[in-house]
Amino acid sequence: MLGVPERNVLNQALEKYRPERTEPILIGGAKALKPALQLMNVYRLRIDEIKEGAVLTSYTRWLECVQYAERRIRKST
Repeated sequence: MLGVPERNVLNQALEKYRPERTEPILIGGAKALKPALQLMNVYRLRIDEIKEGAVLTSYTRWLECVQYAERRIRKST
């Protein structure tokens, strides 16, 4: 069962998902980093397909990768 932070990250990403989309889906900033890493490393998506009369089960990660870019603000003096 996904916790609230993980569900929030997943829901934000799914709202932006489109089948034809090829660029990364940007969500959440630093506050989403830990839940996104948990989704990528702990939770698996199970896909069952029937091919030629047999059930083929595949497991994949919810996320392909997690990247975080920290923006530093420079103060002018």
